[in-house]
Parts: sequence; structure tokens; C-alpha cells
Amino acid sequence: MAGPLLVGFGLTLGLEHLLLKQMTSPPAAFWRRPVSARLAHVGYWCASWSLCTLITQRPWFSLIVVNALWLVVLQVSHTKYVSLREPFLSQDFEYFTDAIKHPRLYIPFFGIGLTIAATTAGALAIGLGLWLEPALGFSAADSGNAALWLVPLISLLIGASVLTYALGSRLASKVMLVPEFDLSELGMVAYLLAYARLARRPLTPLRNPLEEAQRELDAALRELDDEDASKALPHVVSVQSESFFDARRVYPRVRDDLLPNLDRCHFTALAQGLPCGRLAVPAWGANTVRTETAFLTGLTAEELGVHQFNPYHQLARRTVPNLAASYKAMGYRTLCIHPYPGTFYLRNQVLKQLGFDEFLDIAHFSEADRSGQYISDAAVAAKVEDCLLEAGDTPLFIQVITMENHGPLHLEAFDSASLPEWYDGDLPENCQELGRAGATAARRAAVFLWRPCADHARGLYDPGRAQWRDR
Repeated sequence: MAGPLLVGFGLTLGLEHLLLKQMTSPPAAFWRRPVSARLAHVGYWCASWSLCTLITQRPWFSLIVVNALWLVVLQVSHTKYVSLREPFLSQDFEYFTDAIKHPRLYIPFFGIGLTIAATTAGALAIGLGLWLEPALGFSAADSGNAALWLVPLISLLIGASVLTYALGSRLASKVMLVPEFDLSELGMVAYLLAYARLARRPLTPLRNPLEEAQRELDAALRELDDEDASKALPHVVSVQSESFFDARRVYPRVRDDLLPNLDRCHFTALAQGLPCGRLAVPAWGANTVRTETAFLTGLTAEELGVHQFNPYHQLARRTVPNLAASYKAMGYRTLCIHPYPGTFYLRNQVLKQLGFDEFLDIAHFSEADRSGQYISDAAVAAKVEDCLLEAGDTPLFIQVITMENHGPLHLEAFDSASLPEWYDGDLPENCQELGRAGATAARRAAVFLWRPCADHARGLYDPGRAQWRDR
């Protein structure tokens, strides 16, 4: 069994080099990694191969199965890096089940043809492997021969598993929480192991980012009598508009009059001396739960630590200071509207933990509310309007998370006839997705108009503290 064990180990390194070499900083050569990282890779391979061999009783077949699964992780990491400039994370393993539940959100980026081909090839490989390689097999009458391979495999499995687990804490102390850099330094196995170990640590923020603003607001309200104080609490609606950005500052040939309602909001806010401008967020191209967390809690990436990559795992389990709870303490009714299944990203648990009184997910919309694959922004805006009308004198805070313009945009149809309405000339060759998004940008921007609410809105969230890339 030494043959498949050694050949398979070499294959894991070869696949890693082949799939990840296109990164800006590809993984360092195996012999240049820290000793703990090298041992972690050895431990992973030995434990995985021995476990599979114990189950299938076929050493060479186990080599193929384990490396096929390894190849899937590497290919997904490559695809993610090309699209989002971030490699695969240990927290991303849950996306494999999400891809089954919500295939449209994930599989098109991997490639529908590639997914079908990989699934078919995997099924054929499993069938051929089980048929071509005879099982080692053992029985009570032949227990002596069985011990020749059974005892070493069990010993290897236990030893490699214990070694790999023990290395987790040491590797966790080596990472910088910069995924591409950590992957380059440690290699895929050690990098995933370190992040997984860190993710087990609970989120314990050392400060309340909203505390100072809350004190200022309480002081302002105390200066008013009860009647004036009640009038000083207007309805507040925040909108996280999926995939929306002002394309005019990136593409100079986008028409200046594309977003008249957004411009009007800016001018009105500036004329009244209210906060207005671009918001710094901890995400680029996807991962909008990171944006939601930053907006609702004010916690920086440094304060979130490894949980910055998927904060909702922790927020589903523990309470942290946040906007919803602050509004609720002031007498607001708090509501979140997101027209997608509530279980996605554990939002049905997270939003309750954060202090939202009610969560309206896709179950509160009908098929008539759809625009293409998703619930339209117009239907969401109508739902917001209904909630505001029903609120009466009770101040209402609504957090809106839209879905209509969610990708993959390359599956959407684009009517080139509408191009002159928002763009001067022809689109550049690599900007077809901009056409699909831009064709509806003006209509979508007209749906939601945010009106800042004087001193009440001022200061509750200070994006200037965050040191994140601008989106």
C-alpha cells in the first residue's frame, strides 16, 4: 500500500500547483513552507486516504476518490479567486450544500457544462474503480491476512488525525487573516486548517461602536418634552440594493442623467447639511452579509477577526450591539425585508438574535411579484410602503435587502435597443454584464429613495472608522 500512499501525496501537491498557480501570489513550494504546514498536509493526506481505503478496501481507488474531492476544492478556489479576488475559505464548505439548495446562485460561476461533465466523470470513475480494482477483503477465516493491512491503516488514520488536529492551534497563530497571503505562505491544507480552528473561537467584541452615538441621541431627546420627542422619531428605512453602484464614476460613457433620483437625494441631503456620500464596506463583488454586518453593528474587520468572512455564523448564536436593538430600545418596531428563503445565510436566526421584531422573507411575496428569477425591487418597495402605512404612530425601522439584480448576470437577456438610454456608443467587449445591469439601473434606482432623518440618523453608524475597500 505504500505505492498509492506516496503517489497520491505527490498528486495532491501537483494539483495544488496546477490549479492555484494563476493567483497573484501562488502557494509557496512545499519544502519552503513552515514545518507545521508541511506536517499538516502530510497528515491530511494520510488520514483521508486511510479512511477512504478502510471504507472501500481499494488503495488505488481511494487515491482517485480523495484527490478528486481535493480537485473540486482547488477548482472552486480558482473560480472564486478569478471572480472575487479571494481564494476558498474554510467557511465556504457550507456553500457546497447551498449550491444544491440554490443552484442558480453558484453553479453558473463554476460553469454549468463543467459541473455536468465533472459529475458524470466522477460517477464513471467510481463505477470503474469499484469494478477494476479488487477489494482487499477479509473474513473470520482469513483474519491473519486482514491484519496485514487493517492494523496499519487504522494506526495511520488515528496517528495522522491526531497530528493534524494538534497542529491546528500552532497554524492558527501564523495567519494574518489575509486569505491570499496566508494561502501563499502555508499552502491550501494548512491555511484551511488554521482558519477552521480560528472560526471555532467565539466572537467577543471589546467595544460597542454605537455607544457614543446612543448617548448623544439620548441627551438630545431628553431636552425635548414627551410630545416633541415622539415627533423626533421618524420612520427609518435602510436599503441594501443588490449589485447597485453608480457606474458613472467608473465608466465615463455612462450617461450623466442615468440616476436622477439618486442625484436628487444627494443634492437634498447636501442642501440640508445631512450625511451623504459613498459608504466603505468590507466586501467586493459578493459576500454582502459582510456589508450587512458592518452596517448593522459597526464592527470593523479587525474586531470581527476570522468571523469577518462570514459573521452570521456567530451572530446566529450570540447577541452583539447593533442598530436594530438600538432602535428597538428607543421604542421603534424593527422589521427586515429580504425576498429570498429565510434560511439562507441563517438570516431567520440572525435577525431574531439581533433584535428584529419581524422578518419578511420570500414567503410574504407571490409569483406575480417576480421579475425574472427573483422578486422585483418594485414589489419590495410596495411592501415597504404598506408596512409604513400600517405602522401608524409607532416609529418603524426597516432594513431592506433586495434580490432582483442578483447575479449571475451573464444568464440575463440584454436588449441592446435600450443601450442609448443609458450609455453613449457601444459597450466595450468585456462589459456585457454592465449592459445587463445598466439596462435596469435607472428603473431600480427610482424604486427606493432614502431621505436622511436629521439628528436622529446622524452618527448612528460611522463608516469612517472602517479601513475597507470602497464598493
